Amino acid sequence: MQKLVDGCIEFGPLPEPDCHLYCNDEGKLNGLPGNRRLDGDIICGTFIICADDGEGNDASLNDKQLQYYAERFQEPEQYTDEEAHRFEYEIKVMPPISNDMEDILRMMGFLGGSDEMER
Repeated sequence: MQKLVDGCIEFGPLPEPDCHLYCNDEGKLNGLPGNRRLDGDIICGTFIICADDGEGNDASLNDKQLQYYAERFQEPEQYTDEEAHRFEYEIKVMPPISNDMEDILRMMGFLGGSDEMER
């Protein structure tokens, strides 16, 4: 698989049941050309689609799956380099932490309702 994708592989689930893909895990970083838009992202470079045999192992696509992907990927897709190599990250913001030592000790469970140190 590494030979086919020209690098280390990355597993990616697909929205279709019992299918997943493997692609080059550094395709964007290495500037590989955009290939297909999947799940809101663009896969860069060659990728492989496999079925799941029900026990967590890779299997060949059945006729229905093969037909689906052949039709879905029949026409090439075009992307600008900027669009294909864009990284998007979700940043979660933590609530502010109090600077008041009493609040910090209470959050850690050292102070109870009576503001005395608990054992």
